[in-house]
Amino acid sequence: MSEPSRARFALGHATVEVVAGRGAAHVLARLPTPPPTDGAVDVRVRLARARRRHPGGRARDLHFDEVRGGPCAGGRWLGDGRSLVRVGGAGVVALLHDETPPWVADGVLVLAGLAFALRALGVFHLHAACLQAGRGTVVLVPGGSGAGKTTLALALRAAGLTLASDDATFVSRREGSLRVSGWPRAPHLGAATWGAFRHTLAPLGDVQDGPRPKRAVAFPGPALGALAPARVALLFPTLAEGQTSARVCSAEDTLLALLEPSALVALPGDPEASRAHLALLGHLAATARSHRVAVGRDLLAGPAAAGARLLRQLDLEPVSP
Repeated sequence: MSEPSRARFALGHATVEVVAGRGAAHVLARLPTPPPTDGAVDVRVRLARARRRHPGGRARDLHFDEVRGGPCAGGRWLGDGRSLVRVGGAGVVALLHDETPPWVADGVLVLAGLAFALRALGVFHLHAACLQAGRGTVVLVPGGSGAGKTTLALALRAAGLTLASDDATFVSRREGSLRVSGWPRAPHLGAATWGAFRHTLAPLGDVQDGPRPKRAVAFPGPALGALAPARVALLFPTLAEGQTSARVCSAEDTLLALLEPSALVALPGDPEASRAHLALLGHLAATARSHRVAVGRDLLAGPAAAGARLLRQLDLEPVSP
């Protein structure tokens, strides 16, 4: 019998090892592959191919994209009606059914399972793009679908920042040290955004990613691993008709704006993790430089130039070559 395939990477302060058994090794190709980390494994994800449909259940206390879930003995279950993920302690077991669409089983299900498992370690999921800027700055772009998050992130990339994730980021804080990790899932582009960035993204190839109205393309950046930022900039995008502009966001408004894109903030039966999660969001709101960004049509007409103007306005620098 062949040896299982393995991948190891850092998310926040945690080290994650994925072990893919026979029939499920292809999943590793869709997971992030930052440089390998040393030290003990905090969370182990075991992937296996299921032989039959799982029974599911009626619990519905979670909505994570296409995933549903609820409590079970010793932890929680997540599923799409075909594949099943069980989360308990510091482990995730994913049973992937042959009929499970790859964009669910290989992306959202594993991501959701990790979001649950990592909470116990103080590593929390944020629905946000993550970029690396100069002078040790990490730029986070939180927001819901359709807010302009991907357009803004790709324009900042065109202006010289390094893209670490398009819509999923993990953040942790331990002994005063902050860690930020991007999860490089395929970006999903609407028609206007695809038209603006097609010349740079088309050579990377499309990704089969389900019956979505947006186009999914291969992730266009390197896998960076866990970043230790000297400072954090938070940019909250909203679509606008005019030119792209930014205005300062207060700490109080920043905290409120962070709550919506933060998954699992107040999970029933887990008050300790919920308090730690809220404390981390409060720390980000109090210490980050926060702006509301009106994402104008100039980001689509000339992404690199408009992105560079925004960087100057925000006093952010491109990554040094």
